[in-house]
Amino acid sequence: MLRHHLQVMLRPFVSRVDTFCVDLAQYRSLIGGLFAMAFFLRDNTFSIDALEVYAPDQLYPNVVDAIANNLRSPIEYVSVFGMDGTFKGRDVLECTHFRLDTGLSVIVYQSSNWTAISPITRSPCTALVNYVSSTSFGCAYPHMTLQRRALLADHAMFQPLPFDFSIMNLLTDRGFDVSWSPIRWPFPRPTRQCYAGRHMCPKQIRYFGDNMWLMDFFDPLSVDRAALQRHYQVPYGTVVAWKLWSSYRCSMGPSCDQIIPERLFLVDGHVVLPALPGSNRLDRRRPHEHPPSTCIT
Repeated sequence: MLRHHLQVMLRPFVSRVDTFCVDLAQYRSLIGGLFAMAFFLRDNTFSIDALEVYAPDQLYPNVVDAIANNLRSPIEYVSVFGMDGTFKGRDVLECTHFRLDTGLSVIVYQSSNWTAISPITRSPCTALVNYVSSTSFGCAYPHMTLQRRALLADHAMFQPLPFDFSIMNLLTDRGFDVSWSPIRWPFPRPTRQCYAGRHMCPKQIRYFGDNMWLMDFFDPLSVDRAALQRHYQVPYGTVVAWKLWSSYRCSMGPSCDQIIPERLFLVDGHVVLPALPGSNRLDRRRPHEHPPSTCIT
């Protein structure tokens, strides 16, 4: 059912869905943006006019070529953005925008490092920190997203990607309550004003694999987890730890976060995910002790 739902959503964009999913796996790429959020929410009422694909830096040309040869409709025009460093703060080196004659778009983003998930964590709000791969999907802030609430990453909007503003407008039009701070929401206020206990503090350390995210496989009984681990594909292998890229200041200060220094918003790390969810851990080894495919900054 989940895989069929993904196939239905992809058909307006690509002509061979199975080939597209194979390419996602082969090039360790991910679907993000509004497409991934709508897939997670199972909300068919969202008008998805753009398929956003995130690719590791070295595999970006392969992904662009694969998608160019698998588009559903003729290309109206192709635009390339970001070569001047415009999106550097968003962990995006470049993006290629395919505009189809149907009015739909396919955008491929080149991550600034080896992991495709890094730019997704720099999304303009928490509702967009989701991914869809060829075998699984994940949501970093499921509690807020399912309640149609989102925290704004206001620093991200200083370096907007091409569709950021239209997506944010669509979210608010569709009833999302987007806020810079969780204080304005009708929850009992926690001790000392830190919302980390409710998984809603913007200064809280997060990573795909912690106990706050939600992830599932399309075919849990048949997925080859060993193969995913060997090829460093999500949810295994290289991911990132992050704080929301926000100017919000937590009253707890640095004590709210014991992993990332207060002024550092993003750090790459290696997450080792065992077979059973819930016992995931962030690997704290020094950079030279990591496998070659990991990227530490």
